[in-house]
Amino acid sequence: MQIDLIIKKISFLKEGTFIIKCNNSNDYLSIKNNIKETLFSKEYQRELNFFELIPEKNSSEITISQVRDLKKKFLLKSIEDVPFVVFLPNILSLNLNSSNALLKITEEIPKNTIFIFCTDDVFKIIPTIKSRSKILNTDKEVHLKNLDDYLLTLKLQNKDIPEKIFEELSNPFFKKKIITDTQFFDTIKFFEKDNLHLIINLYLFILQHFMRSSFENEVFFKYLIKIHSEFLHDINESIMFNSMTSDLLAVYFYRLQSNVVKYAK
Repeated sequence: MQIDLIIKKISFLKEGTFIIKCNNSNDYLSIKNNIKETLFSKEYQRELNFFELIPEKNSSEITISQVRDLKKKFLLKSIEDVPFVVFLPNILSLNLNSSNALLKITEEIPKNTIFIFCTDDVFKIIPTIKSRSKILNTDKEVHLKNLDDYLLTLKLQNKDIPEKIFEELSNPFFKKKIITDTQFFDTIKFFEKDNLHLIINLYLFILQHFMRSSFENEVFFKYLIKIHSEFLHDINESIMFNSMTSDLLAVYFYRLQSNVVKYAK
């Protein structure tokens, strides 16, 4: 996802904790500049409401005292209608004590406050911080790599669901065989009403993956547009009447998968 789109998404959400996976050192500066340009319209807003958390001079780690100072800054927020942004160019520069102190702050994020943590290795971040964060990726490649990253995000943010569940729902779309076994449909039935949104989002992500890769495949692309429209209509209707079921989602997964096998190149 391009950096400007990531920051626009964060701006739309208005508050929360975000981990941005970066690919090189240039990404950090670009993210910082995009934050300032997108979230603030005036220079004084940037000076008062943007806080970059980096190690002190001659140190490689962010200390607990720095995090405590950060907490004090929340009390001094002077522009209530402008986001307060905490930016960590490298979250791995936190030591154990400063990580725990930051965790306490993010337990209940103050209104209109955004934490943006950057890293080149998501796996090294402590699990409790990952579980409270939305994970975004600056990788500009599309298609399967982005889908892999999305599946990784689902696994990290839903530790109560077996990892293989998400793989069993996505793998059939990349095999040249139409689903015939019951295992796939049993997997969808694993989800209850309170977490059906997870497979709704996964379905849309898979659908968009094939839309991006099928611009030149006119027949298939038109079908994808059609099924996308029908899916959104049925989802909205089922939400209105509280009639969402795993069976409805299973039908759409099957329709898309069978046509992917037939027409995708």
